This record gives sequence, structure tokens and C-alpha cells, in this order.
Amino acid sequence: MRTKLLAWAILASLGVGMLIPTSSSFAIPTNFGGGGFINPAGMRFEDFAARADSWKQKADLKAPWERWNDSSITDTSIEVIKMSLDALVFGLPADQVLAYRKDETVHRFVVGFRPGKDRTLTDLDSAVRRNLGVWADSGSGNTFTKGATQIEILPAQDQEDLIQVSFTPAKAATVTAR
Repeated sequence: MRTKLLAWAILASLGVGMLIPTSSSFAIPTNFGGGGFINPAGMRFEDFAARADSWKQKADLKAPWERWNDSSITDTSIEVIKMSLDALVFGLPADQVLAYRKDETVHRFVVGFRPGKDRTLTDLDSAVRRNLGVWADSGSGNTFTKGATQIEILPAQDQEDLIQVSFTPAKAATVTAR
């Protein structure tokens, strides 16, 4: 018995113990893409937004958020908050993720994408549309649906180099307060 324990101790000190599978060695890693939103949420942002629970009153937004000023909002009862973490949305790095809330209920998420040094605005637009089309249950053009969510690619406004994707509760989705 003592010999076996000594053998295991020697093997473990040599790193051989890492070859023995444990229950955690079969777990799916949740840190692809450098962490960000996926680590506290346990899912990608687009999957979170597609859940009916995300649209309920007092829904847990699964990440830290901070107040944000959106000058286009004139209704003072609407709170605009920005996610404080980085997020990959549709497999692409988001420049910003905003939530628009009223009465502690999210009414809209808006994800903004900006082209990078290796990607033009046209390439980025194509990538967003391609990845969104693969992920969504249905849709075409600028409007798609997935789960309890309608997703729309918004036309460029004053920020020409920003592609925005809006997530809102799908019209057929039933969202009730907790």
C-alpha cells in the first residue's frame, strides 16, 4: 500500500497525474474569445438576448453595466446602460452593448460593431449578416428572429462607421413579469 502511494506521489510530482481524467476535465471551457460577457453569463450575448427571461421585469442582465448617455432618447423614464465587459456577438467583437430599460424592464438591446484595421465596413456588414443569418431561426434582409427575440440591422445614422444590431422582444413572444 505504501509503495502504491509513493508511486502516485512521484507520478503526480512529474505531472503524470494530469493524464488521469477527472470530472472537470470533460467540462466545456467558457472562456473562448477572451472571456468578457460569456464568463459571468455562461452563454453568448445573442443567446442571452434570445431567451424570454431576458425580457422580464427585473431580469438579471448577467454582467456589470454602467449608466450611458444616449442623446437620441428624450423620454427621461428610459434608462440607458452600457455593458462594462467586452463581448463577442455573432462571433465578432462588439464595440458596445447598450440596454434600454423602463420600469426595470429591458425593451431593447443595441449592439454596435466598428470596422477594425483588418476589416472594412463592407466586410464587417457582410460578416454580421452572414453570422446572424446562420444563428437566427428565420429572417432575411435586415430583420431576423431567434427564440423570444426579433433582431434588426439598423441603418447607419450619424455614425457612418458603426453597424448597429437591435434586439427587441419578438411580437409573438409572451413576456410576463416575475
